[in-house]
Amino acid sequence: MEEENGDVPTSTKLTNMRTALQAAWTDLAQHGLAPATWGKASMMAQNFVHSTMEATYPIFKFAEDRWKLETLCTHIYSSWRLKRDDMGNLKNGRGIKEETLDDEDLEDHKPVVKKRKGQVTSRPSTKKPKGESLYTTTHKSGTD
Repeated sequence: MEEENGDVPTSTKLTNMRTALQAAWTDLAQHGLAPATWGKASMMAQNFVHSTMEATYPIFKFAEDRWKLETLCTHIYSSWRLKRDDMGNLKNGRGIKEETLDDEDLEDHKPVVKKRKGQVTSRPSTKKPKGESLYTTTHKSGTD
């Protein structure tokens, strides 16, 4: 995910985005519009979430077909929904508690590092050379 200027959002900004997104989903739940999965969200629910998020975070306006926000919703909605009742409250009965953002949540949102021409990777190859079998061993004779 990149800002209009190409910068990657800070983790603080991503945390704030997630908090705002969860608040929008809670609003949907309180109006009986929260879907079981994000893929089953009604057009009204999708439009509400998009307009709410785009008003606060213009980064979501710069994506054709709303793909940035849709990807984010697809990745984290099921986790949010699993922990909540039909009204958007935490199932443990203590009311709404904001979740902390951890590295696992951002795994798919880390910047991609592109390999530069001539750059060598340090990852060893797991492929065997052509023509060799995993079960064949070579023996050297003492008469070389």
